[in-house]
Amino acid sequence: MSINQEPGPGRKMFYSTGEVCRRVGIPAHKLRYWEKRLELKFHRSKAGRRIFRREDVDLLARVVKCVQEGYALKGAKMIIKGMSQMELPLDSSMGPLKKVVRRVRRELADLLDWLR
Repeated sequence: MSINQEPGPGRKMFYSTGEVCRRVGIPAHKLRYWEKRLELKFHRSKAGRRIFRREDVDLLARVVKCVQEGYALKGAKMIIKGMSQMELPLDSSMGPLKKVVRRVRRELADLLDWLR
């Protein structure tokens, strides 16, 4: 069994930077930036290259999801470090919600005008 294989059919134990970037849909430079900004620690090979476990890939996928949902990296960092959304500071968690509330208010005002 090679170092890249878990016991089991076709399951890799470690992934390269390129493989991880393709799986989570981000460029390599963003992955390196997030590693620094989010204070993530990934394993390194003897040659110094990053190697990622399945858990690392899952973690990065959660960061991508947080960013897609409108969180700043600071908010994503809090989420991946185990804080619940209820504990997030208002400035990082309320941005997307404020936009939705404004849109709903406009739609309700339009509906009220239509009903009058």
